[in-house]
This record gives sequence, structure tokens and C-alpha cells, in this order.
Amino acid sequence: MRRWQDGARRLALMALLLGALAPAFATAAPTVRVLDLKGAIGPAVSDGFVRALARANEDRVALFVLRLDTPGGLDAAMRDMIHAILDSRVPVAIHVAPSGSRAASAGTYLLYAAHVAAMAPATNLGAATPVPRRSPAAPTRRIPTPKPPRAVRRTAARPCAINRSTTPWPTSARWRSCAAATRTGRNRRCARPAA
Repeated sequence: MRRWQDGARRLALMALLLGALAPAFATAAPTVRVLDLKGAIGPAVSDGFVRALARANEDRVALFVLRLDTPGGLDAAMRDMIHAILDSRVPVAIHVAPSGSRAASAGTYLLYAAHVAAMAPATNLGAATPVPRRSPAAPTRRIPTPKPPRAVRRTAARPCAINRSTTPWPTSARWRSCAAATRTGRNRRCARPAA
């Protein structure tokens, strides 16, 4: 009987200690941060998103949710946001919501970069062409002028390597003989200069 009483006392003491220490071992409920992004993606929106995600990483939240409705935006801003998502220790979920929303252009690439991508019914994504921002003084790409067809280039008057005449190439008998000699490799002196 004494043995039973000692076991009961020990059990009661352990229960009392565990009850007193339980608050110290209790874990807080996981935290989820939600950020709404509605409108075009630009430098200000990108900066706000990067800061909010950095704050979520510092606070070690369980999940960061970006509720998205965007027609797209600038390429540089989108890239900054994607780098922040990929560097984040906190998983990032992007939810295209509410119904009727879209994740077009830069929003599509953000959705691709997210750890979890979700869409509400009747939403869409696509038309993925982020807009690069150029300054007004930025040089435009010069389109090269096409060369004239080969037949037109041959008709231009050029001096022959042998007789230095300026007779047009196709009509010159000397040119035809030089061309034949050049093709066979016997007379390289007649070869036309490169165009």
C-alpha cells in the first residue's frame, strides 16, 4: 500500500510541475502576413513589397501572402520583387484575387516565382511582356540599311585588276575570263575586291 501512495505522490508532483511549466513550452499560433497589391507595378510598389517581405523575414512569420490584381508594370521593378521572393526564407504565396482580377505581364512572372501560386475563380494571367523603362535620351536601335542585291552590285563600274578599265563587270569580256580563271584557281590576280 505504501508503494502505491509513493507512486501517486510522484505522479501528482510531476503533473503539478508540468502544469506550472506548460506556459513556458507553449508555442504561439503561426503568423501569416497579407499584402494587397492592386494596380501597376512600379518602383514605389516594388520598394514597398521588398520592405514588407524583409520585415516578414525578420519576424519569422509562417507565410507571406501577396493578394495580386495587376495589369503588369516595369521590368526593373518586377525583377527586384522576384529577387526578393527567391531570396526569402519565408514561403511566399501569391493569390490572384478577388474574382475578375488578373496577373498580366509582370504579374505573371511574379506568380511564376512564388513558392505557392493560387487563383480565385474567374481570374486570369498572361500577356507576359514586362515593359522596360527607357529615358527619353536613350539611343534607339539603328536598323541597318539592306545591301542591294548581288546583281546590282556587279553592275557598278569597278576597275579590273589587269587593265584598270572602268567597264561594268557583267558586260566586260575581261571580267568573264577573270571570273572563270578565279573559279578554277589559276589566276588570282583577276579576283574582284571584296564588297
